[in-house]
Amino acid sequence: MKWKNWLAGLLALTMLLGLTGCGGGEQFNTEKLTVWIWDEAQKETWETLAQTWSEKNYVEVEFVVKNQETYWSELAKGAPPDILWVDSGHAQDCIAAGHLRSLDEYLDKDRTIQLKNYHSELLGAFQSGGKTYALPKDSSVTALWYNKSIFDSMGLSYPDETWTWETLYTNACKLTNRHNGSFGLAIGEGDTVNGWYNLVYSYGGFLVGADEAGSRVSGWGEETTGRAMELLGRLIRDCMPSQPTMAQVGAEQLFAGGHVAMVLRSSKEALELIQEPGASNWACTLLPYCDRDGSGDCGEGERVSLLQGTGWAISAKSTDGAAAYSLLTALCGEEGQKAQSAANLAQPAMTGLGEDWGVSLPDWDFSPYRTTLAEGTLMAAPVQLAGESWEDYAISDTMYTAWNNPDRMEDMLSEQQTFTVSDLAAAQPAEPEEGQTEQNGPEDSGEEDAQG
Repeated sequence: MKWKNWLAGLLALTMLLGLTGCGGGEQFNTEKLTVWIWDEAQKETWETLAQTWSEKNYVEVEFVVKNQETYWSELAKGAPPDILWVDSGHAQDCIAAGHLRSLDEYLDKDRTIQLKNYHSELLGAFQSGGKTYALPKDSSVTALWYNKSIFDSMGLSYPDETWTWETLYTNACKLTNRHNGSFGLAIGEGDTVNGWYNLVYSYGGFLVGADEAGSRVSGWGEETTGRAMELLGRLIRDCMPSQPTMAQVGAEQLFAGGHVAMVLRSSKEALELIQEPGASNWACTLLPYCDRDGSGDCGEGERVSLLQGTGWAISAKSTDGAAAYSLLTALCGEEGQKAQSAANLAQPAMTGLGEDWGVSLPDWDFSPYRTTLAEGTLMAAPVQLAGESWEDYAISDTMYTAWNNPDRMEDMLSEQQTFTVSDLAAAQPAEPEEGQTEQNGPEDSGEEDAQG
């Protein structure tokens, strides 16, 4: 009878393997994966994609929506998920803290994910020491928004792709009447990557970058940065509400309330902006450019938008990295990129896939964002790393002072340059490993990598 029991056991095992084979999935060492995100509105889309993967691989997937304000502190407490979102501003700190697992061991064996298909300026934010720690989920660029009714009432033509930053200044002045509380433009000192940083980089300036040796250096004292900030000072003085007003109310609400004719807003913020009452009177266009070569036309590298975004990463403490990577590829591959674009959740991070974003909103022309992502000069946003405080100091001290007294802009730039040089030296960042590249330095403006 033993041989019959053995045969029965073999038959049961064969059936089990056959059933597993029908699913087409791999065999993993976990029964459940947990994913952290911070946007409830996106949960359903990602759960739908994950469900298909889960049914194929017999692994449960749970999405947990976290408060973005406490997200990083919770991550540091040591009870991380298997997969998590990490934005381009926090990625390098998460890598340095050891929170993220390198994806290279999986990427080397995977032919479905090709790093060359992602926007290189964004991918670099998730790489360190020649290794990749997250795959870009989405991207965000900036456009100029304007109130058509205000322009109509003043008999002015709407902003378009021919506008330079000086054109913006001229028209913003025409739209400003401090006596009745009307202003041409609003950009708060805290509107950085989605605001005045774009002006600086359009003029060929930079804030923090790297020298030829890879050391972080300050660009606040650069002549090109100074020219951009001189124009910013004029805009603050002649065309904007007071700094206390912008700080208390916010540029977006001043625009929504009809007090300001123009604002700068990222693609992510645009989806929130159009929910405001009166939005039917608004439209967006490409960011202005800086005519650096004096040609009268927008040349290569003269219209810049800083690029930021979110990535999918695997926690260094995940108990089954292979399962986590398999799910990650299902989420951040082409299908996932197209799904979030079609649902108007965010612009995709893969090149050539941005044409669907916003098209299902028939009342809105979001083509400036799509054009910028496909054809614009994209540059990685400067990042304040752990141990550094140059950006905090600028917002709370030097730029705060300049916003209240624009005539002191030159002095504040000099003070910020001195502080940043000292700050970077005190932070003593580790030297980049072989293959690591710093972003936005004086020797690497990012123009050669411009999309399109």
